Amino acid sequence: MPSNATPRRLRAEDILCRKVDPGQWDEDGVLPDAFRDRYDEQSFYLKSAKPPGALLRKFASYPSLRTRFGRPHLDENDLYRFGYRVAEVNYGELAALGCTVKQTGAGNDYGDDGHVNIAGAKAYAEEIAIVARISPQHECVGAG
Repeated sequence: MPSNATPRRLRAEDILCRKVDPGQWDEDGVLPDAFRDRYDEQSFYLKSAKPPGALLRKFASYPSLRTRFGRPHLDENDLYRFGYRVAEVNYGELAALGCTVKQTGAGNDYGDDGHVNIAGAKAYAEEIAIVARISPQHECVGAG
């Protein structure tokens, strides 16, 4: 990043999105396991840069999912039909819990594609699940 460029910083009101696998949500909302994985930081995307439909579309392109479902091509509609969802949480709610942003190599809070690494989310999975919400269907399928 050039020295005169303004670093990209998250604001409390920014909405972060995370792919939610089948079994990590129910009719009441997001379950804590949606915020636990094998990594030290959990991946989120800035909703304004990668809305829910675009996020599901990104994951639909992963070879592991195409193999899992035995299909040469998947899209966001397929993932939604197979039970994948997108969780949303305001960055301010994560920060209030003590979660922190792992900045990019260029010193930004998020990458060009809106990717954000949040440290500490695993420790607060129960609390995050309470404040998180599932993106509405119309934002996930055939959109974004």
